[in-house]
Amino acid sequence: MEEKDFKTELTVQEKNAKEIEKMVEEHEVYKLKWLQLNEDDLWNWTVLQEKMEDKAIELRSLYMEEKNQCDTDKWIRLVELKTELDENGKKKYTDSTADGVIKQEFKQRETDISIHKLQSDLLINKAQAVERYVNLIKLHMKKDYSV
Repeated sequence: MEEKDFKTELTVQEKNAKEIEKMVEEHEVYKLKWLQLNEDDLWNWTVLQEKMEDKAIELRSLYMEEKNQCDTDKWIRLVELKTELDENGKKKYTDSTADGVIKQEFKQRETDISIHKLQSDLLINKAQAVERYVNLIKLHMKKDYSV
């Protein structure tokens, strides 16, 4: 991967991390309000839930695309290593040593890619909780209105 591409990738990861942090913080603010939430808050929280789910889908898609590209790049690199010859014309790498080199070369990239999946899982977890919280609050509101 070129140096420029790597810097671009970090920028995308940083942008996503900030966006996710903002959504999670907003989610936590609604949770802290608990029984002080009004109908507008419930609506806005539900809208936030949709944004979190959309972002989670985007991140999962990004993860899958980057993982597929990484797998392709690893395969190409494996072929390169397995065809590399030493000065005596013998194979420089056995299958297991080529695999070891590839694991080392792609370790950081795979870690970076897995961040998208983890972020997606975090957002899905938070988004799924919104409905439960909103239902609890609506139940409480219904009890207050029926008095």
